[in-house]
Amino acid sequence: MGGSPGRLRQEIREACLAAGAVAAGFAAAVPVDDDCWQSYLEFAQSDRVAGMDYLRNHLDIRRDPRLLLDGAKTIVTLAFSFCQPKKRPASFPRISAYAGGEDYHDVIRKRLKAAIAPFSATGAGFRICVDTAPIAERYWARKSGLGFIARNGMLVVPGAGNQVFLAEIITTLELEPDRELTTGCLDCGACGKVCPAGALKAGIIDCRDCLSYLTIGCSDLEKSRRFSELIAGKKMKTIVSRDVSGVEYAAVLKNVYAIAAGIISGMKAGDNFMAMMVSNAIREMARFVDAIAPMEGRDICRSAYLGDLLVTAYSRFSRNHNFGAMIGKGYRVKAAMMEMEQVAEGYYATDCIHRINAEGTKVSMPILDCVYSILYENRSPRRAIDAIVDTFS
Repeated sequence: MGGSPGRLRQEIREACLAAGAVAAGFAAAVPVDDDCWQSYLEFAQSDRVAGMDYLRNHLDIRRDPRLLLDGAKTIVTLAFSFCQPKKRPASFPRISAYAGGEDYHDVIRKRLKAAIAPFSATGAGFRICVDTAPIAERYWARKSGLGFIARNGMLVVPGAGNQVFLAEIITTLELEPDRELTTGCLDCGACGKVCPAGALKAGIIDCRDCLSYLTIGCSDLEKSRRFSELIAGKKMKTIVSRDVSGVEYAAVLKNVYAIAAGIISGMKAGDNFMAMMVSNAIREMARFVDAIAPMEGRDICRSAYLGDLLVTAYSRFSRNHNFGAMIGKGYRVKAAMMEMEQVAEGYYATDCIHRINAEGTKVSMPILDCVYSILYENRSPRRAIDAIVDTFS
């Protein structure tokens, strides 16, 4: 494995292509150039960014990707196609093409982790990014010759189009960069003409009118309701809610309770006990959410709260449930994390919510405390679960 830098570079490219990438490129890990950075700042500080304030966060890292990995020298950029080979039937739910498969964050990360594993023998450092770091991915894709940025703001990869996921591998290996692609957009204006809400104006994107933005978190109630009506179908429905903080905290907490459900499942404690835990979990969730984000008229039994908790707690596809199940079967916490090769968000959420509750809200959360003691205090799952039974009602 390896040899000369040129040979090593080719082997990394071939490994990534074998992992399913349709294109791979190399760029030197340096700060974003002045002109492009200024353009980004103008966009991020304008009203066109709408409610996506996070685009203004971590500006130092967005400017200099070397802050993501000590000693970084090279950025390997990758494109994975999600283009569907067959036209979807009319009866298929009206959802984005990229959402038709498994979670691409997990799939791509797992593939790339396996692809670069043989190169660990070089002693080099690697960091994989799949929408998981504040990095200017389209900029680096263009710098590495992967494609060009069209007037609609999307990266176009020659031979693959714009239906691609982007990923990066930042490494301490110093590898020769590829040439930046000189091909550019033809400026035909077709993208602006077909943009359903008119968000593209002369090649400038106004997120306030972008349907993709509306699915993330729109603060305009009327636009939200109209969008909800447009995408509704027999198999999918969106719900408009002003309870942004409550829904987000509930989304975090349900992962904690899914770990608890998994532990109970792994211990073979039975369906009745599982149901009792989940019913108490929703009340515990309500206490915390009401304390940290008070809101009149909140209905914790709606699908964004109880529904999300139920599917995460019981689904065999739930990463957090499966993580907990391994612990319930006797796995050590670290061993379970390594075995999963996926991120069990509830592991980190448990520590975060535990600290917030201990320092601020201070409400009764026996299930959270139980999971925390198992994950972070090395307590026996059996003893931890037995200790909270008396708190259930």
